[in-house]
Amino acid sequence: MLKKKKKGKIMRLRSLDVVFLIFLLVFVFRLFFVLQTPNFSDNDAYYNLRQIAYIADNGRHLSYDELSYGGREIFGIPIFSYIMSVFYALFGIYALKIIPAFFISMFVFAAYIIAKKFTEDNISANLAALCSVFIPLFIFKTLNNISSYSLIFLLSFFFIYAFYRIEERHYLILFILLSFLLPLMHPISFLLAISLIMYLILGYVENIEISGVKKEAVLFYIIVTFLFNFIIYKDAFTQIGLGVIWQNIPHIVLSEFFKDINILDLILNIGIVPLIAGIIGVYFSLRNKNKDVLVLIAICITSILLVTLKLLNFSIGLIFLGIALSVISAVAFEKFLKYIDLTKLSKYLKAIKVSMLLFIVLTLVVPSMLGTANVIDNTIKDEEIAPFLWMKENTALSATILTDLDEGNLATGIAERKSVFDTNFLLVKNVDSVVEEASSLFTLESEVKALELITKYDVDYIYLSEKTKKEYGIEMLKYGMDEKCFEKVFQNEYGEIIEIIC
Repeated sequence: MLKKKKKGKIMRLRSLDVVFLIFLLVFVFRLFFVLQTPNFSDNDAYYNLRQIAYIADNGRHLSYDELSYGGREIFGIPIFSYIMSVFYALFGIYALKIIPAFFISMFVFAAYIIAKKFTEDNISANLAALCSVFIPLFIFKTLNNISSYSLIFLLSFFFIYAFYRIEERHYLILFILLSFLLPLMHPISFLLAISLIMYLILGYVENIEISGVKKEAVLFYIIVTFLFNFIIYKDAFTQIGLGVIWQNIPHIVLSEFFKDINILDLILNIGIVPLIAGIIGVYFSLRNKNKDVLVLIAICITSILLVTLKLLNFSIGLIFLGIALSVISAVAFEKFLKYIDLTKLSKYLKAIKVSMLLFIVLTLVVPSMLGTANVIDNTIKDEEIAPFLWMKENTALSATILTDLDEGNLATGIAERKSVFDTNFLLVKNVDSVVEEASSLFTLESEVKALELITKYDVDYIYLSEKTKKEYGIEMLKYGMDEKCFEKVFQNEYGEIIEIIC
Protein backbone atom coordinates (compact mmCIF):
# COMPACT_ATOMS: atom_id res chain seq x y z
CA MET A 1 0.00 0.00 0.00
CA LEU A 2 2.88 2.36 0.86
CA LYS A 3 4.60 1.55 -2.42
CA LYS A 4 1.46 2.41 -4.38
CA LYS A 5 1.17 5.76 -2.64
CA LYS A 6 4.82 6.54 -3.37
CA LYS A 7 4.38 5.57 -7.00
CA GLY A 8 1.31 7.80 -7.34
CA LYS A 9 3.18 10.72 -5.82
CA ILE A 10 6.13 10.21 -8.19
CA MET A 11 3.77 10.13 -11.20
CA ARG A 12 2.16 13.40 -10.11
CA LEU A 13 5.56 15.02 -9.76
CA ARG A 14 6.61 13.78 -13.18
CA SER A 15 3.46 15.18 -14.74
CA LEU A 16 4.03 18.58 -13.12
CA ASP A 17 7.64 18.46 -14.26
CA VAL A 18 6.43 18.00 -17.84
CA VAL A 19 4.09 20.99 -17.52
CA PHE A 20 6.94 23.08 -16.12
CA LEU A 21 9.16 22.02 -19.03
CA ILE A 22 6.43 23.08 -21.48
CA PHE A 23 6.25 26.42 -19.66
CA LEU A 24 10.02 26.86 -20.01
CA LEU A 25 9.85 25.83 -23.67
CA VAL A 26 7.17 28.42 -24.45
CA PHE A 27 8.86 31.16 -22.40
CA VAL A 28 12.28 30.60 -24.00
CA PHE A 29 10.63 30.27 -27.43
CA ARG A 30 8.96 33.67 -27.05
CA LEU A 31 11.98 35.39 -25.51
CA PHE A 32 14.25 34.09 -28.29
CA PHE A 33 12.18 35.98 -30.85
CA VAL A 34 11.06 39.11 -28.99
CA LEU A 35 14.56 39.96 -27.73
CA GLN A 36 15.91 40.02 -31.28
CA THR A 37 14.58 43.56 -31.72
CA PRO A 38 14.14 46.55 -29.38
CA ASN A 39 10.93 47.48 -31.23
CA PHE A 40 7.40 46.11 -31.18
CA SER A 41 5.47 44.37 -33.95
CA ASP A 42 2.15 46.14 -33.52
CA ASN A 43 1.61 49.89 -33.82
CA ASP A 44 -1.01 49.65 -31.04
CA ALA A 45 1.84 48.67 -28.71
CA TYR A 46 3.13 52.23 -28.96
CA TYR A 47 -0.17 53.63 -27.69
CA ASN A 48 0.02 51.22 -24.73
CA LEU A 49 3.67 52.18 -24.21
CA ARG A 50 2.66 55.85 -23.97
CA GLN A 51 -0.03 55.00 -21.42
CA ILE A 52 2.40 52.88 -19.36
CA ALA A 53 5.11 55.56 -19.44
CA TYR A 54 2.57 58.20 -18.42
CA ILE A 55 1.47 56.12 -15.41
CA ALA A 56 5.10 55.48 -14.44
CA ASP A 57 5.83 59.22 -14.54
CA ASN A 58 2.60 60.59 -13.05
CA GLY A 59 1.11 57.80 -10.93
CA ARG A 60 -2.19 57.97 -12.84
CA HIS A 61 -3.40 57.07 -16.33
CA LEU A 62 -4.34 59.23 -19.28
CA SER A 63 -8.08 59.88 -19.07
CA TYR A 64 -8.04 62.35 -21.96
CA ASP A 65 -5.84 61.89 -25.02
CA GLU A 66 -5.17 65.30 -26.54
CA LEU A 67 -3.06 63.80 -29.36
CA SER A 68 -5.59 61.35 -30.82
CA TYR A 69 -8.23 62.71 -33.24
CA GLY A 70 -7.63 66.21 -31.91
CA GLY A 71 -8.59 65.11 -28.41
CA ARG A 72 -10.87 62.38 -27.04
CA GLU A 73 -11.80 60.79 -23.72
CA ILE A 74 -10.38 57.45 -22.65
CA PHE A 75 -12.74 55.14 -20.78
CA GLY A 76 -12.01 52.43 -18.28
CA ILE A 77 -9.20 51.77 -15.86
CA PRO A 78 -6.13 50.38 -17.68
CA ILE A 79 -5.27 47.86 -14.95
CA PHE A 80 -2.87 46.03 -17.24
CA SER A 81 -1.03 49.30 -17.93
CA TYR A 82 -0.75 49.96 -14.19
CA ILE A 83 0.77 46.49 -13.67
CA MET A 84 3.20 46.95 -16.55
CA SER A 85 4.15 50.46 -15.40
CA VAL A 86 5.69 48.97 -12.23
CA PHE A 87 7.97 46.68 -14.26
CA TYR A 88 8.68 49.48 -16.74
CA ALA A 89 9.74 51.84 -13.95
CA LEU A 90 11.99 49.18 -12.40
CA PHE A 91 13.51 47.46 -15.43
CA GLY A 92 12.85 49.64 -18.49
CA ILE A 93 11.51 48.90 -21.96
CA TYR A 94 12.57 45.24 -22.13
CA ALA A 95 10.30 44.44 -19.20
CA LEU A 96 7.41 45.18 -21.58
CA LYS A 97 8.62 42.29 -23.73
CA ILE A 98 9.53 39.81 -21.01
CA ILE A 99 6.52 40.14 -18.66
CA PRO A 100 3.81 39.61 -21.34
CA ALA A 101 5.80 36.59 -22.57
CA PHE A 102 5.83 35.29 -18.99
CA PHE A 103 2.04 35.75 -18.61
CA ILE A 104 1.34 33.92 -21.87
CA SER A 105 3.72 31.09 -20.97
CA MET A 106 1.97 30.71 -17.60
CA PHE A 107 -1.17 29.82 -19.52
CA VAL A 108 0.10 26.25 -19.87
CA PHE A 109 -0.61 25.72 -16.14
CA ALA A 110 -4.20 26.95 -16.51
CA ALA A 111 -4.74 24.67 -19.52
CA TYR A 112 -3.24 21.68 -17.73
CA ILE A 113 -5.21 21.92 -14.48
CA ILE A 114 -8.47 22.37 -16.42
CA ALA A 115 -7.70 19.40 -18.70
CA LYS A 116 -6.70 17.34 -15.66
CA LYS A 117 -10.10 18.15 -14.11
CA PHE A 118 -11.92 15.98 -16.62
CA THR A 119 -9.33 13.41 -17.64
CA GLU A 120 -7.48 10.86 -15.53
CA ASP A 121 -4.58 10.55 -17.96
CA ASN A 122 -1.63 12.85 -17.31
CA ILE A 123 -0.20 12.44 -20.79
CA SER A 124 -3.49 13.51 -22.39
CA ALA A 125 -3.62 16.59 -20.17
CA ASN A 126 0.01 17.43 -21.01
CA LEU A 127 -0.61 17.09 -24.76
CA ALA A 128 -3.69 19.29 -24.49
CA ALA A 129 -1.71 21.92 -22.57
CA LEU A 130 1.03 21.82 -25.23
CA CYS A 131 -1.53 22.34 -27.99
CA SER A 132 -3.13 25.28 -26.17
CA VAL A 133 0.07 27.37 -26.04
CA PHE A 134 1.11 26.69 -29.62
CA ILE A 135 -2.09 27.67 -31.39
CA PRO A 136 -0.68 29.68 -34.34
CA LEU A 137 -3.08 32.63 -34.07
CA PHE A 138 -2.60 32.76 -30.29
CA ILE A 139 1.16 33.14 -30.79
CA PHE A 140 1.03 35.62 -33.68
CA LYS A 141 -1.44 37.97 -31.97
CA THR A 142 0.32 38.06 -28.61
CA LEU A 143 3.96 38.04 -29.73
CA ASN A 144 6.16 41.11 -29.31
CA ASN A 145 3.41 43.55 -28.46
CA ILE A 146 2.10 45.16 -25.30
CA SER A 147 -1.39 43.76 -25.09
CA SER A 148 -3.67 43.21 -22.11
CA TYR A 149 -4.70 39.95 -23.77
CA SER A 150 -1.44 38.40 -22.54
CA LEU A 151 -2.91 38.56 -19.02
CA ILE A 152 -6.63 38.36 -19.85
CA PHE A 153 -6.44 34.90 -21.44
CA LEU A 154 -4.57 33.61 -18.39
CA LEU A 155 -7.02 35.10 -15.88
CA SER A 156 -10.06 34.02 -17.90
CA PHE A 157 -9.12 30.35 -17.74
CA PHE A 158 -8.11 30.50 -14.08
CA PHE A 159 -11.59 32.01 -13.62
CA ILE A 160 -13.07 28.93 -15.33
CA TYR A 161 -11.06 26.60 -13.09
CA ALA A 162 -12.21 28.51 -10.00
CA PHE A 163 -15.79 28.09 -11.26
CA TYR A 164 -15.27 24.32 -11.54
CA ARG A 165 -14.22 24.12 -7.87
CA ILE A 166 -16.39 26.89 -6.51
CA GLU A 167 -17.73 24.70 -3.70
CA GLU A 168 -14.28 24.97 -2.09
CA ARG A 169 -13.83 28.14 -0.03
CA HIS A 170 -10.52 29.41 -1.47
CA TYR A 171 -11.72 28.86 -5.04
CA LEU A 172 -14.94 30.70 -4.22
CA ILE A 173 -12.82 33.66 -3.07
CA LEU A 174 -10.74 33.47 -6.27
CA PHE A 175 -13.92 33.36 -8.37
CA ILE A 176 -15.31 36.45 -6.63
CA LEU A 177 -12.03 38.37 -7.02
CA LEU A 178 -11.80 37.55 -10.73
CA SER A 179 -15.49 38.37 -11.18
CA PHE A 180 -14.67 41.94 -10.18
CA LEU A 181 -11.27 42.14 -11.87
CA LEU A 182 -12.09 40.86 -15.37
CA PRO A 183 -14.93 43.35 -16.11
CA LEU A 184 -12.63 46.17 -15.00
CA MET A 185 -9.81 44.96 -17.26
CA HIS A 186 -11.53 44.38 -20.58
CA PRO A 187 -14.96 44.07 -22.30
CA ILE A 188 -14.03 40.47 -23.14
CA SER A 189 -15.69 39.73 -19.80
CA PHE A 190 -18.93 39.81 -21.79
CA LEU A 191 -17.81 36.70 -23.69
CA LEU A 192 -17.41 34.82 -20.40
CA ALA A 193 -20.79 36.09 -19.17
CA ILE A 194 -22.56 34.93 -22.35
CA SER A 195 -20.63 31.64 -22.20
CA LEU A 196 -21.92 31.00 -18.67
CA ILE A 197 -25.46 31.69 -19.85
CA MET A 198 -24.86 29.23 -22.71
CA TYR A 199 -23.54 26.76 -20.09
CA LEU A 200 -26.85 26.88 -18.22
CA ILE A 201 -28.78 26.45 -21.49
CA LEU A 202 -26.65 23.44 -22.49
CA GLY A 203 -27.12 21.93 -19.04
CA TYR A 204 -30.89 22.24 -19.42
CA VAL A 205 -30.93 20.88 -23.00
CA GLU A 206 -28.63 17.95 -22.19
CA ASN A 207 -30.46 17.28 -18.91
CA ILE A 208 -27.26 17.72 -16.92
CA GLU A 209 -27.78 18.75 -13.31
CA ILE A 210 -25.98 21.97 -12.33
CA SER A 211 -25.55 22.73 -8.64
CA GLY A 212 -27.33 25.65 -7.02
CA VAL A 213 -24.01 27.22 -6.04
CA LYS A 214 -22.89 27.34 -9.68
CA LYS A 215 -26.22 28.81 -10.80
CA GLU A 216 -25.85 31.54 -8.19
CA ALA A 217 -22.22 32.12 -9.26
CA VAL A 218 -23.33 32.54 -12.89
CA LEU A 219 -25.99 35.06 -11.87
CA PHE A 220 -23.49 36.94 -9.69
CA TYR A 221 -20.91 37.20 -12.47
CA ILE A 222 -23.49 38.33 -15.05
CA ILE A 223 -24.77 41.09 -12.74
CA VAL A 224 -21.25 42.29 -11.89
CA THR A 225 -20.13 42.24 -15.54
CA PHE A 226 -23.11 44.14 -16.91
CA LEU A 227 -23.11 46.60 -14.01
CA PHE A 228 -19.40 47.41 -14.25
CA ASN A 229 -19.43 47.72 -18.04
CA PHE A 230 -22.53 49.93 -17.91
CA ILE A 231 -20.82 52.24 -15.42
CA ILE A 232 -17.55 52.33 -17.38
CA TYR A 233 -19.10 52.80 -20.82
CA LYS A 234 -22.24 54.73 -19.85
CA ASP A 235 -21.12 57.91 -21.60
CA ALA A 236 -20.02 55.94 -24.65
CA PHE A 237 -23.45 54.32 -24.94
CA THR A 238 -25.04 57.75 -24.53
CA GLN A 239 -22.94 59.32 -27.29
CA ILE A 240 -22.71 56.58 -29.92
CA GLY A 241 -25.40 54.09 -28.85
CA LEU A 242 -25.01 50.51 -30.06
CA GLY A 243 -21.86 51.54 -31.95
CA VAL A 244 -20.05 50.72 -28.70
CA ILE A 245 -20.66 47.03 -29.38
CA TRP A 246 -18.60 47.33 -32.57
CA GLN A 247 -16.09 49.63 -30.79
CA ASN A 248 -17.21 52.48 -33.07
CA ILE A 249 -15.05 50.96 -35.82
CA PRO A 250 -15.62 52.81 -39.13
CA HIS A 251 -17.32 50.85 -41.89
CA ILE A 252 -14.36 51.29 -44.22
CA VAL A 253 -12.17 49.06 -42.00
CA LEU A 254 -14.88 46.95 -40.33
CA SER A 255 -14.17 43.94 -42.53
CA GLU A 256 -10.61 43.75 -41.16
CA PHE A 257 -11.91 43.30 -37.61
CA PHE A 258 -14.92 41.07 -38.29
CA LYS A 259 -14.74 38.22 -40.81
CA ASP A 260 -16.78 35.16 -41.69
CA ILE A 261 -15.48 31.83 -40.41
CA ASN A 262 -14.51 29.13 -42.90
CA ILE A 263 -12.85 25.76 -42.44
CA LEU A 264 -9.53 26.89 -43.96
CA ASP A 265 -9.28 29.75 -41.43
CA LEU A 266 -9.92 27.30 -38.61
CA ILE A 267 -7.20 24.90 -39.77
CA LEU A 268 -4.60 27.60 -40.39
CA ASN A 269 -5.30 29.69 -37.28
CA ILE A 270 -6.12 26.96 -34.74
CA GLY A 271 -4.28 23.93 -36.10
CA ILE A 272 -5.53 20.59 -37.35
CA VAL A 273 -4.82 18.67 -34.10
CA PRO A 274 -6.74 20.96 -31.68
CA LEU A 275 -9.55 21.31 -34.22
CA ILE A 276 -10.16 17.60 -34.92
CA ALA A 277 -9.29 16.30 -31.44
CA GLY A 278 -11.32 19.11 -29.86
CA ILE A 279 -14.43 18.30 -31.93
CA ILE A 280 -14.07 14.60 -31.05
CA GLY A 281 -13.69 15.59 -27.40
CA VAL A 282 -16.88 17.67 -27.60
CA TYR A 283 -18.75 14.66 -29.03
CA PHE A 284 -17.65 12.27 -26.27
CA SER A 285 -18.23 14.87 -23.54
CA LEU A 286 -21.80 15.51 -24.65
CA ARG A 287 -22.47 11.80 -25.08
CA ASN A 288 -21.15 11.06 -21.60
CA LYS A 289 -22.80 14.21 -20.16
CA ASN A 290 -19.52 15.50 -18.75
CA LYS A 291 -20.63 18.67 -16.95
CA ASP A 292 -17.06 19.91 -16.40
CA VAL A 293 -16.35 20.10 -20.15
CA LEU A 294 -19.70 21.84 -20.66
CA VAL A 295 -18.25 25.27 -19.77
CA LEU A 296 -15.58 24.97 -22.46
CA ILE A 297 -18.15 23.76 -24.99
CA ALA A 298 -20.21 26.84 -24.10
CA ILE A 299 -17.15 29.03 -24.81
CA CYS A 300 -16.74 27.33 -28.21
CA ILE A 301 -20.38 27.93 -29.15
CA THR A 302 -20.34 31.51 -27.86
CA SER A 303 -17.11 32.35 -29.73
CA ILE A 304 -18.48 30.98 -33.02
CA LEU A 305 -21.83 32.71 -32.51
CA LEU A 306 -20.35 36.14 -31.68
CA VAL A 307 -17.82 36.01 -34.54
CA THR A 308 -20.57 34.93 -36.97
CA LEU A 309 -22.82 37.78 -35.83
CA LYS A 310 -19.80 40.14 -36.09
CA LEU A 311 -20.05 41.04 -32.41
CA LEU A 312 -16.54 39.84 -31.57
CA ASN A 313 -13.19 40.50 -33.21
CA PHE A 314 -12.39 37.59 -35.56
CA SER A 315 -8.91 36.93 -34.14
CA ILE A 316 -9.94 37.06 -30.48
CA GLY A 317 -12.94 34.82 -31.13
CA LEU A 318 -10.80 32.21 -32.88
CA ILE A 319 -8.19 32.30 -30.12
CA PHE A 320 -10.82 31.57 -27.46
CA LEU A 321 -12.26 28.84 -29.68
CA GLY A 322 -8.83 27.34 -30.31
CA ILE A 323 -7.83 27.36 -26.65
CA ALA A 324 -11.12 25.78 -25.55
CA LEU A 325 -10.86 23.07 -28.23
CA SER A 326 -7.23 22.40 -27.26
CA VAL A 327 -8.16 21.77 -23.64
CA ILE A 328 -11.16 19.65 -24.64
CA SER A 329 -8.85 17.60 -26.90
CA ALA A 330 -7.55 15.94 -23.71
CA VAL A 331 -10.79 13.91 -23.74
CA ALA A 332 -10.09 12.67 -27.28
CA PHE A 333 -6.45 11.87 -26.46
CA GLU A 334 -7.51 9.88 -23.39
CA LYS A 335 -10.17 7.93 -25.32
CA PHE A 336 -7.68 7.15 -28.09
CA LEU A 337 -4.95 5.93 -25.74
CA LYS A 338 -7.40 3.81 -23.75
CA TYR A 339 -8.66 2.24 -26.97
CA ILE A 340 -5.11 1.44 -28.10
CA ASP A 341 -4.41 -0.11 -24.69
CA LEU A 342 -7.29 -2.57 -25.27
CA THR A 343 -6.08 -3.69 -28.70
CA LYS A 344 -3.14 -5.69 -29.99
CA LEU A 345 -1.38 -2.40 -30.58
CA SER A 346 -0.98 -1.95 -26.81
CA LYS A 347 2.60 -3.22 -27.00
CA TYR A 348 3.38 -0.19 -29.17
CA LEU A 349 1.67 2.24 -26.78
CA LYS A 350 4.85 4.16 -25.90
CA ALA A 351 5.74 4.53 -29.57
CA ILE A 352 2.22 5.77 -30.32
CA LYS A 353 2.47 8.36 -27.54
CA VAL A 354 5.78 9.58 -28.95
CA SER A 355 4.22 9.69 -32.43
CA MET A 356 1.36 11.80 -31.13
CA LEU A 357 3.85 14.23 -29.61
CA LEU A 358 5.85 14.40 -32.83
CA PHE A 359 2.70 15.00 -34.87
CA ILE A 360 1.73 17.90 -32.60
CA VAL A 361 5.25 19.33 -32.92
CA LEU A 362 5.17 19.03 -36.72
CA THR A 363 1.68 20.47 -37.20
CA LEU A 364 1.65 23.10 -34.44
CA VAL A 365 5.07 23.94 -33.03
CA VAL A 366 6.98 24.04 -36.34
CA PRO A 367 4.39 26.18 -38.20
CA SER A 368 4.26 28.48 -35.16
CA MET A 369 8.06 28.88 -35.28
CA LEU A 370 7.99 29.72 -39.00
CA GLY A 371 5.13 32.18 -38.52
CA THR A 372 6.84 33.73 -35.52
CA ALA A 373 10.01 34.33 -37.52
CA ASN A 374 7.86 36.10 -40.11
CA VAL A 375 6.27 38.28 -37.40
CA ILE A 376 9.72 39.37 -36.19
CA ASP A 377 10.91 40.01 -39.77
CA ASN A 378 7.94 42.35 -40.24
CA THR A 379 8.46 44.09 -36.90
CA ILE A 380 8.75 47.87 -37.03
CA LYS A 381 12.41 48.63 -37.74
CA ASP A 382 14.64 51.42 -36.45
CA GLU A 383 14.59 53.06 -39.89
CA GLU A 384 10.77 53.15 -39.76
CA ILE A 385 10.90 54.82 -36.35
CA ALA A 386 13.52 57.38 -37.50
CA PRO A 387 10.97 59.68 -39.26
CA PHE A 388 8.89 59.89 -36.07
CA LEU A 389 11.97 60.66 -33.97
CA TRP A 390 12.78 63.42 -36.48
CA MET A 391 9.27 64.84 -35.98
CA LYS A 392 9.70 64.73 -32.21
CA GLU A 393 12.92 66.73 -32.42
CA ASN A 394 12.13 69.12 -35.30
CA THR A 395 8.43 70.00 -35.19
CA ALA A 396 6.37 72.26 -32.95
CA LEU A 397 4.63 70.63 -29.98
CA SER A 398 1.29 71.72 -31.46
CA ALA A 399 1.98 70.12 -34.87
CA THR A 400 -0.55 67.71 -36.36
CA ILE A 401 0.68 64.75 -38.38
CA LEU A 402 -1.22 62.86 -41.07
CA THR A 403 -0.15 59.23 -41.35
CA ASP A 404 -1.88 56.12 -42.57
CA LEU A 405 -4.43 54.75 -40.08
CA ASP A 406 -2.12 51.94 -38.94
CA GLU A 407 0.71 54.40 -38.24
CA GLY A 408 -1.28 56.91 -36.20
CA ASN A 409 -0.15 55.46 -32.87
CA LEU A 410 3.46 55.89 -33.96
CA ALA A 411 2.84 59.61 -34.41
CA THR A 412 1.35 59.94 -30.92
CA GLY A 413 3.52 57.34 -29.19
CA ILE A 414 6.96 58.10 -30.67
CA ALA A 415 6.76 61.58 -32.22
CA GLU A 416 4.44 62.70 -29.37
CA ARG A 417 2.48 64.85 -31.82
CA LYS A 418 -1.19 65.06 -32.70
CA SER A 419 -2.40 62.47 -35.18
CA VAL A 420 -5.30 63.07 -37.57
CA PHE A 421 -6.51 59.52 -37.03
CA ASP A 422 -5.44 56.21 -35.49
CA THR A 423 -6.94 52.84 -34.52
CA ASN A 424 -8.46 54.06 -31.22
CA PHE A 425 -11.97 54.65 -32.56
CA LEU A 426 -14.10 54.63 -29.42
CA LEU A 427 -15.94 57.91 -28.78
CA VAL A 428 -14.66 59.56 -31.97
CA LYS A 429 -17.51 61.60 -33.42
CA ASN A 430 -18.32 61.07 -37.12
CA VAL A 431 -15.56 58.48 -37.26
CA ASP A 432 -16.63 57.22 -40.71
CA SER A 433 -16.27 60.61 -42.36
CA VAL A 434 -13.00 61.36 -40.50
CA VAL A 435 -11.36 58.10 -41.62
CA GLU A 436 -12.70 58.37 -45.17
CA GLU A 437 -11.60 61.99 -45.63
CA ALA A 438 -8.19 61.52 -43.97
CA SER A 439 -7.50 58.40 -46.07
CA SER A 440 -8.49 60.24 -49.26
CA LEU A 441 -5.63 62.69 -48.74
CA PHE A 442 -3.27 59.98 -49.97
CA THR A 443 -5.10 59.48 -53.27
CA LEU A 444 -6.63 62.87 -54.14
CA GLU A 445 -5.48 64.53 -57.33
CA SER A 446 -7.08 67.93 -56.78
CA GLU A 447 -4.82 70.30 -54.85
CA VAL A 448 -7.80 72.52 -54.02
CA LYS A 449 -9.75 69.65 -52.44
CA ALA A 450 -6.65 68.41 -50.66
CA LEU A 451 -5.94 71.83 -49.15
CA GLU A 452 -9.56 72.06 -47.96
CA LEU A 453 -9.16 68.82 -46.01
CA ILE A 454 -5.68 69.78 -44.81
CA THR A 455 -7.13 73.01 -43.43
CA LYS A 456 -10.13 71.18 -41.95
CA TYR A 457 -7.92 68.79 -39.98
CA ASP A 458 -5.20 71.38 -39.33
CA VAL A 459 -2.51 69.16 -40.87
CA ASP A 460 1.07 70.43 -40.61
CA TYR A 461 2.98 67.39 -41.86
CA ILE A 462 2.17 64.35 -43.99
CA TYR A 463 4.11 61.15 -43.46
CA LEU A 464 4.13 59.02 -46.60
CA SER A 465 5.68 55.64 -45.84
CA GLU A 466 6.51 52.87 -48.28
CA LYS A 467 3.78 50.79 -46.61
CA THR A 468 1.28 53.58 -47.26
CA LYS A 469 2.33 53.77 -50.91
CA LYS A 470 1.69 50.04 -51.29
CA GLU A 471 -1.58 50.27 -49.38
CA TYR A 472 -2.99 52.94 -51.70
CA GLY A 473 -1.13 51.98 -54.87
CA ILE A 474 0.65 55.32 -55.24
CA GLU A 475 4.22 56.54 -55.79
CA MET A 476 3.75 60.06 -54.45
CA LEU A 477 1.10 62.60 -53.47
CA LYS A 478 -0.34 63.68 -56.80
CA TYR A 479 -1.17 67.13 -55.48
CA GLY A 480 2.21 67.47 -53.73
CA MET A 481 4.11 68.73 -56.78
CA ASP A 482 3.46 72.36 -55.86
CA GLU A 483 6.67 73.42 -54.10
CA LYS A 484 4.97 76.59 -52.85
CA CYS A 485 2.69 74.52 -50.59
CA PHE A 486 4.52 71.25 -50.03
CA GLU A 487 8.14 70.75 -49.03
CA LYS A 488 9.87 67.43 -48.44
CA VAL A 489 11.78 67.83 -45.17
CA PHE A 490 12.85 64.24 -44.43
CA GLN A 491 13.36 61.06 -46.44
CA ASN A 492 14.83 57.62 -45.96
CA GLU A 493 14.22 54.21 -47.53
CA TYR A 494 11.05 53.65 -45.48
CA GLY A 495 9.24 56.94 -45.97
CA GLU A 496 9.22 60.69 -46.36
CA ILE A 497 7.85 63.66 -44.44
CA ILE A 498 6.16 66.49 -46.31
CA GLU A 499 5.59 69.83 -44.60
CA ILE A 500 2.57 71.98 -45.47
CA ILE A 501 3.93 75.51 -45.96
CA CYS A 502 1.00 77.38 -47.48
